Amino acid sequence: MRLRLKIISFLIFLQLVISCNNNEAYQYIVGLSLYLETHQAISVDQVKNTVFYILPLNSCMPCTESNINMLSFIPFKKEIKFLFVGTLDQINPSIIKNICSTNRCIFDNGKIISHYETGLGKPLLIHIKNGRVYKYIYVTDSKIDEVKNYFLLL
Repeated sequence: MRLRLKIISFLIFLQLVISCNNNEAYQYIVGLSLYLETHQAISVDQVKNTVFYILPLNSCMPCTESNINMLSFIPFKKEIKFLFVGTLDQINPSIIKNICSTNRCIFDNGKIISHYETGLGKPLLIHIKNGRVYKYIYVTDSKIDEVKNYFLLL
């Protein structure tokens, strides 16, 4: 009962934060927050400055490959955390290991994130500052360069 009350309070708080923001809000922050807290032990409202890059590995292969190639050239930045969703069946595991040897990585091999309403289909960059969504980008092929530049400017 107490946990349920905490979750409801947290959801109300998130809705207030979202509704007070004049910018276009990431409409799936509640689902993403619940996923991160429940399965990755990350409380969004406690995040000071982190860019989460969520990459579904088992989606469109050309899209996945172009994203992985871009990520392999991103220098280490403590603000970036990669979340790989799915299995490495069709991806060269050495590329992912190389990315993760110099960056912070999380793996969701069971695609548990898909049980939450997150709007995840394409890769997603979501920048959280002081517990709020600062910026988000659905990473289509045409946005690869924008995302690369965003990472480089951090």
